[in-house]
Amino acid sequence: MKFLPAVLSKKIVDFMWGKPKIGEGKLSSSIKFCTMVYMRCLLALLGYGLGERTVEYKWVLDNLSKGKARRLLDIGCGYTRLDCLLRFLGYDVYAIDVNRPPYLHPEIKFIQDDITRANLKTDFFDTAISISTLEHVGFGKYGDPQMRDGDVKALQNIKRVLKKSGLFLITGPFANESYVTWLRFYTPSRIDRLKKGFSVVKEDYFVKLGRRWVKVTRQMATTLSDSGSLWTRTGGPNALFCLKLQKKGSDSMKDVSDRVWAGWIMS
Repeated sequence: MKFLPAVLSKKIVDFMWGKPKIGEGKLSSSIKFCTMVYMRCLLALLGYGLGERTVEYKWVLDNLSKGKARRLLDIGCGYTRLDCLLRFLGYDVYAIDVNRPPYLHPEIKFIQDDITRANLKTDFFDTAISISTLEHVGFGKYGDPQMRDGDVKALQNIKRVLKKSGLFLITGPFANESYVTWLRFYTPSRIDRLKKGFSVVKEDYFVKLGRRWVKVTRQMATTLSDSGSLWTRTGGPNALFCLKLQKKGSDSMKDVSDRVWAGWIMS
């Protein structure tokens, strides 16, 4: 956008990232966010190179549970119109981030905290979403505390606050081997680690081939994620994973008895 005036260029970038304006209404934000999502999809079909949010936003919206209003936690909410849209759709939206966004619609309940240690109610949320967030947890880039396996600690807390059979939608960068820069890339083995304690409802993978995002199998994503440069021109990963997980119920009597037996043996 070098040929555009700086002010106009910034407005276009802000729109394509879904950034709301201060004082913007819920309906206005919702319409603009949906317009942005489908504009991204159209531009992607036309062959314009766009970042991973083109896939992630639409995937999350397509995989949210339909029906009655539910309590939802947006983890790493950042500064987008997404939560306004979710509120407009009837969700009771809670948003958590280590940094307070410049503007939040008053109907959205914001929590400024780190998800690894946030003291949220147990078995409270019907749904949680995390769009390209867990890969950053523990690196301290956004003012969060530095810790080893921060994503795993975050997941433990997320699992705790979800209701029985609650859903967790998560997206992030995928690679066939472990990369750590200012974020972590998820390998098949680390993704399997994320699934512990959950049932897999849906598991999708996408790879950017040239300028287009293409849905592929996990095996294909593993093969293609290291072809060419790991980073696209827009600065994002060239492969993504998208998981829809459901929290498993309470431990079965067999699991409990096994632990009691193991504890007796070790005592």
